[in-house]
Formats: sequence, C-alpha cells, structure tokens
Amino acid sequence: MIKQWAEFSSKELENVKTVVLPIGATEQHGSHLPVGTDHFLVNTVVEELLKKHKYDLDIGILPTINYGKSIEHLSFPGTISISAKTLLNLIYDVGYSLSCQHIDNLIILNGHGGNTGLVESVIFDLKKMYNINAFSISLGALYNTIGEKCSFPHSMHAGYVETSIMMYGYPKFKNLYEKLPQNSTQSKGYDFMKKLNCTSWGWQTEDISKDGFMGSPGKSSAKEGEKIIEKLVQIIFSHLKLIIEENI
Repeated sequence: MIKQWAEFSSKELENVKTVVLPIGATEQHGSHLPVGTDHFLVNTVVEELLKKHKYDLDIGILPTINYGKSIEHLSFPGTISISAKTLLNLIYDVGYSLSCQHIDNLIILNGHGGNTGLVESVIFDLKKMYNINAFSISLGALYNTIGEKCSFPHSMHAGYVETSIMMYGYPKFKNLYEKLPQNSTQSKGYDFMKKLNCTSWGWQTEDISKDGFMGSPGKSSAKEGEKIIEKLVQIIFSHLKLIIEENI
C-alpha cells in the first residue's frame, strides 16, 4: 500500500522498504500564485498517486519538506530560503534514520528548481554513506518531456504548467487566478539567458523578470492541469514500480 508515513504504525513500517521524500519550497510566485506553490505541487502529485495507485505498491510517503534553497527569489516578499548546507544536512539526517530501519530505496520527489542540483548530488552521498539506493525525480525535468507549453519559455516559474496544476489541485485560491497575466515582463537578462543555452548562470529573479514570474500563465486552466498531473503521475508511478521490481 502507498500511504503517508505519519499514518503507519511502527509495526506496519517493518514491511516498508521504499520511501518517497517530497521537497518543495516557500517562495514568491508572482501575484497569481501563492508562495507555497512548490510544495503544493508535489503534494498534488502525491495525492493523485495515492488516489490512483494506493494498492499497487508498498511505499511510505514522508512528510513534505516545505522549505528549499530559494536565494534567487529573496528580493520578493514571501520567500523563505534555507542554505544548501541546511537542506543537505536535513536530507542526510533523514537518510541516516531510514538506514537504521533498513530501508532499501529513497526517492526524493523535488518540486523546486533551486533544489535540483543539490538533490541530484546528495543521492550519491546517501548510497555511499548509508547504502541506500537513492533517486531524484524533479518535476521540472518531467515538465520538459510532456509538451511544448510545459517547457521554457512558457513554463519556467509560475508559468503555464505550475499555474494549471495549481488551478486543478487548489481551486480554493480562485481569487488569485481571476486575472492571470498573459506573459511575464522581461528584464534584460531574459534574452541573455536564452542565448546562454546550456551554460548555467547564477541569476536573480529580477535579472530575468520584473514581476516575479517567468512564462505564460494566461492560457492556464484546471482542465489542462488535470491532464498534466495525469501524465506526471503515470511517469512517476512507472519509475517507482521499476525501482521496486528491479530491486538493485
């Protein structure tokens, strides 16, 4: 059974060998999305996974980490950023605790782009330090595989994808969705970043966007969000199934 970790008894957890750790962030997402968007996104994925595949695999879903490395957004109200060291140490401590319980697999489900480099690095440490097969699934990487509107420049930050998923998963924020901006107001660094292509740049949000979001949320809808979530859950479930069945 796929179930929230906090809902298991200690006895039941003796048989759970695969664990998912969702990680989000608390940061600004323009005027049309709440600052909790990144952890709301991973929570929506988890909820849909539970709804569609609850009895298909044995997995424990750990409580979501609601803070991430969001230093690029600190010029905008609402952003709470933690350091790379803090996030890594938190993951190390979780990994150590799981190793004491002889967990075989830890899958980090990441909903914030600023965490990606860290989680893709820490999985190697977890394997060496605690002999846990650790994996990283970042929603941003999956967005790029499911359609043109789901990738840059339409969906970088609070764009088409994130807005659509939020409209589907969190209709209670409908007052924020009433006047969706069509496109972000680009700063000088936007075109520069496009020219860099595969070269990484340590930008700050204001270098790229004057209004805090990047992309084209204007055509977002709950219907599109439902379609996107369905595709994401299908991909993620197939990967979880593979990890458990292969039993590396």
